[in-house]
Amino acid sequence: SDYRGEYWPYHVEHRTDEQLLRLVEDVLYLIPLGPRRDGYDVLSDTRIDLAGAQALAEATELCWQAILAQDAVGFGLGVRRSFEAQIAMFPHMVNPTIAGLIERCRDVALGWKVSGAGGGCLRLRAQMTSMTHTRMSNCLRIGLLPGADAIKFQTFKAERLVTADAPKAEYQLQTTNVGESQFEMLRRLELDADAHRALIAHSREKDILFLSTPFDETSADLLEQLDVPAFKMPSGEITNLPFLSYIARKGKPMIVSTGMAFLSEVEIAARTIEAEGNHSLALLHCVSNYPANPADINLRAMKTMARAFNVPVGYSDHTLGIEVSLAAVALGACIVEKHFTLDRNLPGPDHQASAEPAELAALVRGIRILDLEMLA
Repeated sequence: SDYRGEYWPYHVEHRTDEQLLRLVEDVLYLIPLGPRRDGYDVLSDTRIDLAGAQALAEATELCWQAILAQDAVGFGLGVRRSFEAQIAMFPHMVNPTIAGLIERCRDVALGWKVSGAGGGCLRLRAQMTSMTHTRMSNCLRIGLLPGADAIKFQTFKAERLVTADAPKAEYQLQTTNVGESQFEMLRRLELDADAHRALIAHSREKDILFLSTPFDETSADLLEQLDVPAFKMPSGEITNLPFLSYIARKGKPMIVSTGMAFLSEVEIAARTIEAEGNHSLALLHCVSNYPANPADINLRAMKTMARAFNVPVGYSDHTLGIEVSLAAVALGACIVEKHFTLDRNLPGPDHQASAEPAELAALVRGIRILDLEMLA
């Protein structure tokens, strides 16, 4: 923007390219604010002067340049400086309620800013490379996982998982930026060690078990160092016998999804794990479509695996809704895994096949009722 020495810009630069818009969309979070109490004067003690306006203009420019450079951290710094300049001129834009919200979010956001004259919403700027960490930290903090026993993440390094030119899956093309490679998408979704530690701390605060799925040996080693209580293995690794052996030797319980596998392949995987002296194994029936069609699920496969391998069985659900998961519990599933999101409209590969907070709460209630009925 060009201010030419005045309070308001003479010219405002703008961009409409999708990549920059997606950056802003991905890293901004809105917290709705309630109405101010009657008689509260947001404009009292206002101090508008040239120095304050200049500070606000410089912070705005910092935000803009960071967006152009796709610098998520710089964007967060600019947002925070803009907030500081804002309240220096309008100190009563922040009341005790807003101050409390900022304090609660201080360790999961890089910047914050109040819209308008202290009403409307509080905007949080979170680290782009830790989007999942920040969103799920917020879920844990404000109790959006009601009654769930565990929360599971994924631990991986993109360069160890896919090649640079690997194409996206069809469902990923439908739900993410088609101009972005699978490698670029996965790199953006990685969780570093600090994010894992923060999530573990938040999980403990909410008395919910932290689990994660490793996709390579280095990631498994990190989870071992963080003392996860068990390893959840993805369907895509069930035929990766050296990897299964590597995890099994760590001596922790293993929960293995069986999507896309023949029963003979499940048998080989189970024998591989047991050959390493690890007898703490559970198998999850799974249909690896996103979303999966309920007509394709065949929940009776759980009973087949239970009889064949004499291990606990469960169900990893990729269908929409909660009905199939409840049916799985009625048929004997001792573990139910369900993808979870704050909003199915969020950008990302799995949101559209995930349960939202109200659905997850209904699923947990239904499972608890079924548990009681089957014990009666």
